[in-house]
Amino acid sequence: MHKLTSSDLAEVEQLLRAQRQDIVLALRQRLAASGCGQECGHGCVPAPGEAAAACMFNDVHATASLHELDTLRAIDSALQRIEFDVGGICATCGAPIAIERLRGTPTATTCGACAAPPGAAQ
Repeated sequence: MHKLTSSDLAEVEQLLRAQRQDIVLALRQRLAASGCGQECGHGCVPAPGEAAAACMFNDVHATASLHELDTLRAIDSALQRIEFDVGGICATCGAPIAIERLRGTPTATTCGACAAPPGAAQ
């Protein structure tokens, strides 16, 4: 497998920045639209029978937001690896990560072989 070219890394960086922008926009929209009830900390008070549903709705949004924040951290880490000239290098074995893998999962930190479960066919 060959080392990634500068144009490969630029492509991956562009994918990462686009994903980051989409996630930040989604988080901002979710925060602007939130307002499920005082019990959930958003300031409005639902009708008594709606409080549990409002809290559950907020929990779903909070879980989605946590997932998005984790994804942002992974994206920022991947951008930092590119900045420090270790982008596209497997963190486990040091081999290049295939551009095809990075196109599908730009935050990948391992090559396909290291990411495969033990005993999986290569």
